[in-house]
Amino acid sequence: MSEPISQKVRSHRILKSAGALSVVALFGLALSFLREVVIAAKIGAGSDVDAYIVASLYPTFLGSVFASTFGSTLVPAYHRTALESDLARDEFVSAAWTLSVLVVLAVTVLLGLFLGPLLRIATPGFDEQNRALAFKMAFLLLPTGVCNGLIAYQSAVLSARKSFLVAGLAVPLAAAAVTVAVLVFGDRIGVFAIVYGSLAGAVAGLLLLGLVAMRQGVRLRLVRRFWTPPVKHSVRLAAPLLVGIVATFGTVFVDRAMASSLGPGSIASLGYAEKVIRIPEAVIMGALPVVLFPYLSQSALAGDHRDLRAISTFGLALMVAVLIPVSVFCVAFSGPLTELLFQRGKFDVTAVHLTASALACYAFGLTFNGMGYVLPRILLALEKNYVIALLGCGNVVLKVIYNTLLIPLFGHAGIALGTSLMYATTDALFLGALLYYGIGLDVRVLTKALSVGAGLGVCVLLTAFAVDAITRSPVLRVSAVGALTAALALLVYRSPKLRALLLPGMSGV
Repeated sequence: MSEPISQKVRSHRILKSAGALSVVALFGLALSFLREVVIAAKIGAGSDVDAYIVASLYPTFLGSVFASTFGSTLVPAYHRTALESDLARDEFVSAAWTLSVLVVLAVTVLLGLFLGPLLRIATPGFDEQNRALAFKMAFLLLPTGVCNGLIAYQSAVLSARKSFLVAGLAVPLAAAAVTVAVLVFGDRIGVFAIVYGSLAGAVAGLLLLGLVAMRQGVRLRLVRRFWTPPVKHSVRLAAPLLVGIVATFGTVFVDRAMASSLGPGSIASLGYAEKVIRIPEAVIMGALPVVLFPYLSQSALAGDHRDLRAISTFGLALMVAVLIPVSVFCVAFSGPLTELLFQRGKFDVTAVHLTASALACYAFGLTFNGMGYVLPRILLALEKNYVIALLGCGNVVLKVIYNTLLIPLFGHAGIALGTSLMYATTDALFLGALLYYGIGLDVRVLTKALSVGAGLGVCVLLTAFAVDAITRSPVLRVSAVGALTAALALLVYRSPKLRALLLPGMSGV
C-alpha cells in the first residue's frame, strides 16, 4: 500500500510545482508581452528591428547553449554527489561554478573576436548599414550573454534542489527592464533602448538568483581545484550534448539567414510570431518538463525503468492533451491575436498580415514542440547525450531541406512551417531512440491523451466559428475563445478525475 501513496504524493508535488512555475511564467509572459507591445508601438517592425533580432542571437546563443548543456548535465551529477555526502555535493557545486565562470568568459571573448565574420554569414541579405548596426548591438549585448549563462547555472542548481520558482523570476525582471528602457529612452535612442534594457535586466536577474542561492545554503565559490572527477563526468556528458544544442541552435541562424533575403520585415514578423508561441511554450512546455527532470533523473539513477516509463508517459500525455486545443486556438485566431497584441503605432496592417501567417505555421507544430521538451530530458536522465547530439545535427539538415522546399510556396511563413515539420520529424526519431534503449511508453495512455486533446480542439474550433459569426472585434473574439481554451487546458492539467480518466492506473504517477 505504501507505493501508491508515495506515487500520489509525488504526483501532487510535480503538478503543484509545475502549476506554481506556470503562474510565475505567466506573470513573466504578461510583462514580456507588455515589452513587445511597447517595442512594436515605439520602434515598429522595420529593418532596425531585423538588425536587433539578429544581434540578439549571440547573447541568447551563449545563455541558451550553456543552460542546455552543462546546466542540464548538472542535475544528475548533483544528485549523484548528494548520495555520497553533503560535503561532496557542495564541493561539486563550487567546482562546477568556477568552471562555468571560466567557460562563459572564454566563449564571450571568442564571440567578440569573430563577431564580424559570423554576422556576415548570418545576414547575406543585409546591406552594409544594417550589418554595421547589427554588429554594434551584438557587441554591446555580449555582457548580457555572460549574465544569462551564469543565471542558467544558478537555475540548474536550484532546480536540482527542487526549488523552481525563483529561477522563473529572471524573465519578468528582464522584460520589465526592457519595457522601462524603451518607454523612457525609445524616442531618443531607438532600438538601442532594447539593448541597454536587456543588460540591466540580466544583471538584476543574476544578482537576484545569487542572493536566493546564498539564502538556501548554496555556496557559489570560486575555487582553485575545479577539475574534479564529478566535474569531469559532467563535462564528458555535456560535450556531445553541446554538439547537438549548437546544431539545433544553428537552425535559428539558418532561418534568419534565409529570411534576410525575403524583404524588410520578414525577420521581424517571424520574431513577433515566435513571441506569441512562447506563451504556451513558457507556461506549459517550460514548466512541466523542468519539474519532471529531477524525478526522471532519480528514477534513472536507481535503474527503475518501470518508474521512468510511467513518469515519461505521464509528462507526454499531459503535453498532448493540453497543447492540441491551444494549437487549434492559435491557428484559428492567428490574425485576431496579432491585431490584438501588436497592431498599434508603427505596427501596420502589412506587419499584421506577415506576422499572422507565420504564427499560424508555428502553431501547427505546437504539440510536437511540447513533446520535444520532454523527450530529450528522458535521454538526459539516461545519460544518452550523444543521441541528442546526433538528432541536433540532423535538425540543421532538416531545416535547410524544409525551408528550401517551402519558402518558394509560402514565403517567410514557409520557414515557420518548416520549423513545425522539423519538430514532428525529430520527435519520431526520439521515440525510436527510447524504444531502442528499452523505454517503451504506454501507447494506450498516449492514444487516450490524443483523443482527449482532439476532442478539446474540436470544442475550441466550434466555439471559434460561433464567436466569429457574432462579432468581428479582435478583443471579443480572442477573449471568448481564449478563455475557453485556457479553461479546457487548465481542466486537463489540474483535474484529478480527468487525469484518472486520461491515465488509468497511473494517476498517481
